[in-house]
Amino acid sequence: DEESKKGNFRRAEPGENQLPTKLYDPICTPLSQMGDFGLGIGLYFSTLRAITILTFLAGILNIPNFIYFSSDEYSDGQQSLTNTLQKGSAICTRQPWVVCTDCTLEDFDRDERRIGFATREDGTSFTVAKLNDCDGATFQQGMIGFATMLLIVVGIFVMNWYQKRKEVEFDEDEQTAQDYSIRITNPPKDASNPQEWRTFFEENFGGAHAT
Repeated sequence: DEESKKGNFRRAEPGENQLPTKLYDPICTPLSQMGDFGLGIGLYFSTLRAITILTFLAGILNIPNFIYFSSDEYSDGQQSLTNTLQKGSAICTRQPWVVCTDCTLEDFDRDERRIGFATREDGTSFTVAKLNDCDGATFQQGMIGFATMLLIVVGIFVMNWYQKRKEVEFDEDEQTAQDYSIRITNPPKDASNPQEWRTFFEENFGGAHAT
């Protein structure tokens, strides 16, 4: 109908067989209509969209870093990486063996493959270790990382404001029993008889139902 064409859907009641119905489209259903399934569902999808936008912007901001990390300047183009998805990350593939006079096995207990022992021509042994010979702490990378952190922090505050606004929109779009209910927060201390409450509301407020 015209309402559905405008993006205003009306959720069918369970077991509806009198009026024509169709499933919500998983792609084209507007976010504004996700509240039909409950406030929590609507907020879940609105949060998902906000996080998607935030991480997308952070990714765009880090494109210069991706280019630098995958360049010959950083790590010989990361040619030894077999996983394509890892290229452009800060993984350093330029790892020569260097002499390390004060290295011990305890220093490499998490990855003993990065330490080894060799023997000189005179028969004496010495310790060698793998060195990450990549410069990943340039000024550009630092500033981009700092800008990304600021973006995330500001984005969290904006997302909090956005979620509160969407909560109001979803709540106003759907009518529930809560919209027609009142809660007494300061009753008299001796008002503990449920029947007395029921009588009071039914006599003073026409059509009221006390539960």
